[in-house]
Amino acid sequence: MGEPEADALGAFTCAAKGFGEQTSDGIWQAMFPGWDTPEGRRRHAEKLGQKWKDTGKDKNGIPHAVFLKAVLTDEDGTERIIGYSIWTQYSGVEGHGVTPPNSDQQLQTAKEKYPDDEREARFSHLIMRSLNRQRIEAIWAKVNDDNPAALVLDICVVDPAFQGRGAAKRMVQYGVEEAKRRGDLELMTEGSAMGRHVYTQFGFQQEGPEMDYGMPAEFQDRKMPSNIFMRTRPQKSI
Repeated sequence: MGEPEADALGAFTCAAKGFGEQTSDGIWQAMFPGWDTPEGRRRHAEKLGQKWKDTGKDKNGIPHAVFLKAVLTDEDGTERIIGYSIWTQYSGVEGHGVTPPNSDQQLQTAKEKYPDDEREARFSHLIMRSLNRQRIEAIWAKVNDDNPAALVLDICVVDPAFQGRGAAKRMVQYGVEEAKRRGDLELMTEGSAMGRHVYTQFGFQQEGPEMDYGMPAEFQDRKMPSNIFMRTRPQKSI
């Protein structure tokens, strides 16, 4: 991405159109309260831009995360952001990437999203913990490997008006090449119903069954999206 402030709002708007409006993804909507209001979008865009600027580096000086934008250039030369993705290097070993969050840290994040709504904070915590459980376990299982890290696709989204033109494939391809540059890291992600067909074209395979979010009775009425854990070096069959 270019300038954080200039690009973040355009990037978040793509996510709001894709996950918020097109697919009505209950997980994404819960993680970004106020996504459907101008104020909420600006707030989340500011946090996205700050996250980019605050990206740390591993022991070799390589940035922990890569923020990509897909752009369409208009006739007058103006660039329009039509999608974005974030690739993050995670590791359970200090100096090799971002340490995966534990449940307490996920709970704190949820409370920060919903400081005045304990119930929604609890729901947000439950879905974050369930969605990322398999990836976190897989990352910690690598601590004794020669290269104890994985490159994870945290998000990949394209504005619905520009889907089907290859933008998502290019962003995923970049991650595949980046993983090789970083020492042949394994790739991981959570695949939605729309995204998984793209990921399989780049060597991702499903590990484990369809995700069961294990929601308690009070949240059984929430519509939850289909997701599967995907990685390029699965450890067990489905």
